Amino acid sequence: PWTLNLYGGGSASSAASRGQVVVLHFWASWCDPCREEAPTLRRLWRAYEPQGVRFVGVSFKDVESKAQAFLHEHGLGFPNGADPRGRISSAYRVRAVPETYIIDRQGLLVRAYIGAVDETDFRQAMERALAAP
Repeated sequence: PWTLNLYGGGSASSAASRGQVVVLHFWASWCDPCREEAPTLRRLWRAYEPQGVRFVGVSFKDVESKAQAFLHEHGLGFPNGADPRGRISSAYRVRAVPETYIIDRQGLLVRAYIGAVDETDFRQAMERALAAP
């Protein structure tokens, strides 16, 4: 289980996301591969959010002002927050960013991406996750 305090207030949690497909994305403003991946991630978020997929971003070892500037610059408007004590990133064994996890409605890991997501593979994994009960 995880809870993330979001930039701008509020929180996101695994408990509140139960029954939804979740994309948990670890990133940082200082990460060049994260910058390169941002347009793909924005496209995927816009494609799958209307289908009820919940995207949640976790900034990894970042400065809040720089993280928020990164989100604004790249149009990543899904919920994002910091993991200041590293509890969530530790639970997922995040070593470097970007890392992205697709979690199905039952809370089971469907696909993990260590490094930037491959858009075609992501779409296939997402279709499997959405088709599962």
